[in-house]
Amino acid sequence: MKHLALAAAAFLAFSGPLVAQTPSAGQLASSIENRPTNAGRTGTMNFTIASSRGRTRERQALFLQSDRGGVTKTAIYFTGPGSIRETAFLTHDYETRADQTWLFLPATGRIRRIPSSDDDDYFLGTDLTYRDLRTNFKFPRDEWKFTNSGAKQVGGKRMYTLSGSAASNAVAQNMGYSSFTATIDPATYFPQEITYTDLRGRALKRVTVLRMGRVGNAWTALRLRVSNVQTGTSTLISFTNMKSRPGIDQRLLSSTALDDGIPRIN
Repeated sequence: MKHLALAAAAFLAFSGPLVAQTPSAGQLASSIENRPTNAGRTGTMNFTIASSRGRTRERQALFLQSDRGGVTKTAIYFTGPGSIRETAFLTHDYETRADQTWLFLPATGRIRRIPSSDDDDYFLGTDLTYRDLRTNFKFPRDEWKFTNSGAKQVGGKRMYTLSGSAASNAVAQNMGYSSFTATIDPATYFPQEITYTDLRGRALKRVTVLRMGRVGNAWTALRLRVSNVQTGTSTLISFTNMKSRPGIDQRLLSSTALDDGIPRIN
């Protein structure tokens, strides 16, 4: 019996490290929030917007982003088609203070500040809201209460799961979401699928990452689909020509540059 007990102990000591421990919901959310980012990156953003009847529209944009000094800056300058060309969007997502978002519409010639109360508005006919663009596949702690984490097998690969509910009714009203459930790749801490519910708790939107890739030292989604399960519409987004640009000109990511036209990136 003594030999059997020693053998069992040895087996557990050997096999234990092979079984990865699932992090708590808070730990998992923290790992997602703190995953590596790029000091700067640029590329082409391609949209295919599908109606509930399957009719599609194509759009293209220049994408710029930097993450430094506690602020993530993201700019989208539309290059086509002609009806939307030079429309520009900019968001500054701060770690320690309120975020800021702007939109430039060539037809008006004005740069408009988008208030946080409009976070749940949809972005130029796509299935993305302003908030979706701002949060970059992360779950800010001031917006969510994390309720559960776990693990499951997806295509033979072990994935983590994370669930959360809106931190308050006011936050839910602002986001347009009351809860989420996400599947997380532990190799990248990047969500591979997120399902959001509306204010009544009904499934509203599903984000599915179709292809990942490295840009510099950071993993990013290069192809994804956002589907509104209530309206039947969807937006397919793909990134091409993505490059790491640590020294990106910060003037291109300022609100005063939005009406200067589409910038040239060397």
